[in-house]
Amino acid sequence: GVKAGTFYGTGTARTNRDFNVIGEVAVGSQSVTGCDCDVETDDLVGLFFTAGAIEKEETGYSGIYFKYGDFFGGGDILFTATKTLFGPS
Repeated sequence: GVKAGTFYGTGTARTNRDFNVIGEVAVGSQSVTGCDCDVETDDLVGLFFTAGAIEKEETGYSGIYFKYGDFFGGGDILFTATKTLFGPS
């Protein structure tokens, strides 16, 4: 299944603000409905999934932080900077 939520903080140090359990997401999906997460300016969106992969750009972009594991509902987290999920439209 999939969880999605928001994280607040600065740089790579973040804390989970809110999250929803989305469940299974079909291959090729580009959006989901019914997610109701609290979000504020400068929050980051986070995802956790138990199987599969997420499509991402491989070159030329920045702004994604990465951490193995389910950190929703936990305390402070230190992420590693990595690549973006999607490039600009």
